[in-house]
Amino acid sequence: MEKHFIKRYGRHIPARTFCIRLENLNDSDLKCGALTDLSAGMNYYLNKHIIFRLNYSHVKTDQYSALGKAHYNVLQSRIQIKF
Repeated sequence: MEKHFIKRYGRHIPARTFCIRLENLNDSDLKCGALTDLSAGMNYYLNKHIIFRLNYSHVKTDQYSALGKAHYNVLQSRIQIKF
């Protein structure tokens, strides 16, 4: 069985992730927009077959993106069953 937990004080703690993504599609002649994405996620492995995933993202775009200058908050979840 794979180990997906951090074991502390005799109990299992779910795996956690954090990432920052910066994408800039602006060039000197071509302006396609820039995006900043701050994300935090958590995976909880109930057993070797079932995984619960939760992810939060705060996304910021500039005035050159297709949707214009804006801020978005996204909360995503899923249950994954491996068989």
